[in-house]
Amino acid sequence: MKARDQHLRASLEHLSKARRKQVIVFLDNADQRTDAIQQDVFLMAQEMAESWPATVFLTLRPETFHRSLRGGALSAYHPKAFTISQPRIDKVVERRLAFGLRLANGEIAIQGLPTNVHGKFPRLEAIIRAFQESLVGNGDLNEAIDNMSGGNVRRALDFVKEFFGSGHVHTQKIVDVYQRTGQYFVPVHEFLRAVIYGDGEHYDPTRSPVTNLFDPATSDGRTHFLTPIILGSLVGLARSTKTGFVEIHTLYAATQALGYTPSQIDIGLSRAYYGGLIETAGRREPRSSPGALEAVRLSNLGAYHLQRLVQRFVYVDAIVVDTPILIKSARERIANVSEITDRLSRAGELIGYLDTQWAEARMAPDPFNWPDVSKALRRDMDGIRARLGRPDSRQY
Repeated sequence: MKARDQHLRASLEHLSKARRKQVIVFLDNADQRTDAIQQDVFLMAQEMAESWPATVFLTLRPETFHRSLRGGALSAYHPKAFTISQPRIDKVVERRLAFGLRLANGEIAIQGLPTNVHGKFPRLEAIIRAFQESLVGNGDLNEAIDNMSGGNVRRALDFVKEFFGSGHVHTQKIVDVYQRTGQYFVPVHEFLRAVIYGDGEHYDPTRSPVTNLFDPATSDGRTHFLTPIILGSLVGLARSTKTGFVEIHTLYAATQALGYTPSQIDIGLSRAYYGGLIETAGRREPRSSPGALEAVRLSNLGAYHLQRLVQRFVYVDAIVVDTPILIKSARERIANVSEITDRLSRAGELIGYLDTQWAEARMAPDPFNWPDVSKALRRDMDGIRARLGRPDSRQY
């Protein structure tokens, strides 16, 4: 038994021959590792399949599989490949909510309670039904869950769970409206507030899945826009590629042409990587310098930041406390406030400050155009001001 591999092999042979069982071994999550580790795991799987009484499955990323077939560990073998598409996030969330609804209305007994004891939670049932119905009629909400999770089912479910337990969601209001009218559509900004803030009162960039795109890399005001410019550059440069990956030297050249230094680009790329906004070829981590990477591409989360989040008040309202203001007079006008009217004014101060930084730097409108984002933010804030007199304005 001390020879664990031989003991496991003997155990599988016993199951196969004496008990006549078919043995299948899954080596999962290898696709989350580097190319080198994936190829090592493949060789282990090949040895197991050849000398053990088992059929072996392992997970590899498509790009690793095809690259290794051409000149890596897989080139000497003839493995069978199966492509398994990930489940649709909206369908998984929908079914989990349906199960939660059966628990809340007492249809299914809750584990932990005495046997045959069914609890009924009408308020929780109202909140679940409201969210469930919102997923059907609110495309923005589905888009937010799908892109914020990056296709990761577990993460998507965690986000939904955070919504139900968040102190930033006025759950009593949802219950009151739903029980009175029979419907309540969860607006996307209400969901985003729960995700952005988590358990904290204020936005914390070290804990939030949302990245502050306007955190400057240096004391140079132009670096407020460095990260969104990197993301925008990846969008444009990826059009000439098949996989969306852009060679790192091409990205550096394009960004340096806009006046940024390699050290500034290093900071912007590292921030984008650790924020999940970009993916690296081979899932390599930029330990020493991002410039040593082979290629990068925009992730779903990065695209959502660039094309949706930056245009929403809920985003600017969060990151304003984390954005260094390089002009003293502008910094003095930004304070810690809680009322929605004050928060709108504070967001306006940040937008005005970034307007000034953009104009003074004489930035080009491509690959990222701050003036367009500024206009979209002001339209969103004007819409909020117009709704402030309504009973549901407390959701902000």
